[in-house]
Amino acid sequence: MTTTPALNTPPQLPAQDDPSAPSSRSVRFGAGIGLVLLLFAFALSVVLALGDAIQGDGSAGVLVNVGMWSLALSGFTGLGGVCIPQSAMTRAARAHTLKVQYALLLLGPVLVGLD
Repeated sequence: MTTTPALNTPPQLPAQDDPSAPSSRSVRFGAGIGLVLLLFAFALSVVLALGDAIQGDGSAGVLVNVGMWSLALSGFTGLGGVCIPQSAMTRAARAHTLKVQYALLLLGPVLVGLD
């Protein structure tokens, strides 16, 4: 008698390799903090852009647009890190999205300031 595996079983995620690695819950918490920090980074970018418009030539350059897109992508990445269910994303992938979120978060005001 042979048995066949059930077709509707969900794929099993690999176990955590490092027991000292942060849990998925703490990584989600970090992504949520990044979303709050995004508000402050956006406000700083707007202040820098308006200061440049008043003191500079009066027009926004390409780096202002790139900086604002960086902040928008940081927000989408953070939302993905917070909202995607644990069964669909491994802890390591969630940690990498958190790193990308914070890199884009820091890059936005820097690019706006360089313009």
